[in-house]
Amino acid sequence: MPKLIIEFQGQEWTVDLREGVNLLGRGVSCTIPIKDPQLSREHCEIRVSGTQSEILDKGSMNGTFVNGIRVQQQALRPGDRITLGRVTAWYEKKAGGPEAAGPGTSAEARVRTRRAAVEETPAVLEGLPPDYVLVGRAGLPWGRLGAAVLVLGLLGAAAVAVRGLGGPGGRVSEEDRDNLVRRNPSFERVEEGRPLPWALRGTGKGSLSVLPQGRTGSCLSLEKGSTGGDLILECVYGEEFPLGRSAGVEASAWARYDGFGGWAALKVEWLRSVGGPVLAEEFSAPAPRAPGWIPLQASFVPPAEAGAFRIALAGVGRSGRLSFDDVSVRLRPPGPAGPEILLGTHRVAPARDGTLRLETRGRRSLVNFHARLESLREGVLPQSCARNVALVRSAEHFLLKGKMIGPADFKEIDFEEVVVHKDGQTAIKYLFPGNPLQQVDRFVLVFTALKVDRVLGLPETPERAVDRISFRSEEGEVVVEYSEPAQVRVEPVRGGLRVIQSFAVEPGETDAMFALMVREAAFGTEGDVFERVAKLRRQRKFGAALAQLSEELPKTKDPAVRERIENDLRQFLEMERGEWAEVLASVSQAVLSAGAEAAVAAMGTLDRYQEIWEGEAFAAKVQAQREKLREVLAAAASEEAARHKLILERARQRAAGGRKALAALMIRTLLGRHPGSAVADEAREFLKGLSEP
Repeated sequence: MPKLIIEFQGQEWTVDLREGVNLLGRGVSCTIPIKDPQLSREHCEIRVSGTQSEILDKGSMNGTFVNGIRVQQQALRPGDRITLGRVTAWYEKKAGGPEAAGPGTSAEARVRTRRAAVEETPAVLEGLPPDYVLVGRAGLPWGRLGAAVLVLGLLGAAAVAVRGLGGPGGRVSEEDRDNLVRRNPSFERVEEGRPLPWALRGTGKGSLSVLPQGRTGSCLSLEKGSTGGDLILECVYGEEFPLGRSAGVEASAWARYDGFGGWAALKVEWLRSVGGPVLAEEFSAPAPRAPGWIPLQASFVPPAEAGAFRIALAGVGRSGRLSFDDVSVRLRPPGPAGPEILLGTHRVAPARDGTLRLETRGRRSLVNFHARLESLREGVLPQSCARNVALVRSAEHFLLKGKMIGPADFKEIDFEEVVVHKDGQTAIKYLFPGNPLQQVDRFVLVFTALKVDRVLGLPETPERAVDRISFRSEEGEVVVEYSEPAQVRVEPVRGGLRVIQSFAVEPGETDAMFALMVREAAFGTEGDVFERVAKLRRQRKFGAALAQLSEELPKTKDPAVRERIENDLRQFLEMERGEWAEVLASVSQAVLSAGAEAAVAAMGTLDRYQEIWEGEAFAAKVQAQREKLREVLAAAASEEAARHKLILERARQRAAGGRKALAALMIRTLLGRHPGSAVADEAREFLKGLSEP
């Protein structure tokens, strides 16, 4: 019978699987009970039939993973690694263990050689530059201990990731099935001097080849020329991977600087689906400069709507040679996606480097929105290379502050990116405090517009600047307006158009700012509900806007438009709940105090609410609160009238006792403070009588 090797909380034991169903979970009735709170009571089962076994997830909360990929049902092979919560189990044998390959094969020799090389690698790298002390873009300070843990982790991953290859046309030995880059991660399969299925990409001049001077065998070599253009040269893996329900990607490689003046990095491009458009792209933090081979590792978190990704090895710099070896890419278990911020009618998702995705009309309209700094002599560097970006958010806007890299001298440039929604449009502004753009010739904003039928307002020639452009599709029209004229050009890409907007940087300019505004034009007709609602919102007639949306929702069949209307309805209703709570608090205070002044103030609050939230839906509850306040005012008026009458009676008593001067003072005070009192006429007559001889 097959067996299962289980590892949990530092202990390891072996269980013989029986013919039929073997149930795993934290329930005591399971065939294999494991007391891990992250497991479901009945988490999964392994069915054994003769020499065949398969694993089935039982609808568990945290999922069942085989070799890092979440599965519902899958056949098992010897060496498969199964992850359940904090439990790790191997079917039949541990992958990469002594049973992984038979003795005497060339593949095994290759594996032993690589493992030996790993064991000889020092645990801690010395001499790292201060700003490259293994700090990820999420801002986690590793320090010397963290660097050691990172390197040791990478060494362990490299030891597992090794596979035997039988030469350029040989058969690949699949030992590391967790690694998605199964085809040639160590660059030993070569055709015409280039590794399969890796390919060169980038506008900068460069070449791709395979060298024998790898860590223990072959390695990838990127050689970049010194001519101007794109300062990034990429080598892209030829497959795109589906994300499934994973929370992100863990990528690692080894890099060596062979006279390269920039830095090595890993890059991920997030795709809507396999073969779909690029939603965003991210670079890892720079690999530290050190002699020999150095580890390169990064964690990438996908945007919420990403369904696939592709991986690349990148050199960021002007010229020289850069080598890579032993690439590993793994999926992480499910977890939270990146943040999304609702600003007015638009939803914005910022990535950790400050690049954006903007949603209009309930669907992503503008994706991979980022800035580029351009030197006409040296080339271009994108915002996706930015470092130490921090997010500060409020109800109406958010601010991203970080450091871009200058294309001329590779120095850090402080920048601020402000996104604010006002009057139905979203403004995106880039600010550069001081004078950091001295060696930058042009500032470029780039985004991809999805599912666009046509672009209006493009200049007749690329050199001519325009103030605005617009995109039309079956979902409506999106208008982009610029704070100052921009040169605009478009390029077709998968799923839409890439729009490139370029602004000249004035020499000596201080506190430079570049901005554009995104708004939605009429959807279909002049009487578009969103246009009407936007106008009512500006007039602060929220009740009327809510009524318009409620009336339109049952008539709308387009799912995207329905979602947009429902989002707006939720926003207005949440706003109304907050303002009504303020009204109730004011009325309650007036009732408890039974004071006329508090009741009058509460009446004012009710009047303001009713002016904004007009309509039958709110009139009934407003009237009920208004009646309560009238009762308070009536009671206060009756009490006040009784008090005034008492003052008049006491004044008469003082006058009868011969104290006419005091009585006159009391009456004058009453009339001065309350000239409209119910006893005012009677008090005046009494005062007149006091003054007669």
